Amino acid sequence: MARVSKFKLRDDVLEKLFGMFFETIGNRDDKKQFTKIINGVFSQNERIVFAKRIGIVYLLLKNIDLHNICMALNVSTGTVAKFKLLIENNHEGLNEAFEEIILRDKTREAIDDFFSLIFRPGKYGVNWELAWERKRESERKKRFGI
Repeated sequence: MARVSKFKLRDDVLEKLFGMFFETIGNRDDKKQFTKIINGVFSQNERIVFAKRIGIVYLLLKNIDLHNICMALNVSTGTVAKFKLLIENNHEGLNEAFEEIILRDKTREAIDDFFSLIFRPGKYGVNWELAWERKRESERKKRFGI
């Protein structure tokens, strides 16, 4: 059985990881069928381990700092370093698999940055609480990649 960190991930981070796991490996048209197959084949711990591995590769390809990846996914630096070496040796194949996902995320980040600039905290007529929350979330995504 796979070993999983005793530190639990936030539900939204785990959901994002499982989404990337599906987009990278699964059939993009039928998420329910993919989920049934994965749930039938893998234990909960194995699914988390695979999702974290996909997340590590994704964040490394986005050039997120090694220590930030460790903090975001609750993995060791050795694990991240192992996948960094894997990417360096097999960069072509992994980059192709994640190219579309990274492009889509960069587009979302650009749109979020645009709206954060227009509706920034301190601007007249803007709900400051929501604007600060949006700004903090945007900074967290830039720092941790998820």
